[in-house]
Amino acid sequence: DVVAEKETKMKVMQEINGLRTSWYWLSWFLYFLICGSICSCVTLILTAGVSQVFGNSNLFLVFAIFMLSYAQIFAVACCLSIVCDRADTAGRIAQMAFNGLMIASA
Repeated sequence: DVVAEKETKMKVMQEINGLRTSWYWLSWFLYFLICGSICSCVTLILTAGVSQVFGNSNLFLVFAIFMLSYAQIFAVACCLSIVCDRADTAGRIAQMAFNGLMIASA
């Protein structure tokens, strides 16, 4: 979405209308924070509550690990918004990077 806004020049239009860059990035951070929190809670409920995968684990630490993984995705999106001008190119690069990380960690 960050690259799509860059591709459609929406960020430039927002800056022309007076939006500060810090507020722009803060809004994206909060958006990812809310989405990441919801996804982390659902994942935590399904893995710890329903299937007891994390039976003896500290649930706060498990939630923090899930949130840090979403923070990593946000950081990659920010970096790709600098490098890529098209959303489909950024999506392909991100998918290859995450697939490479999954293979390397296996």
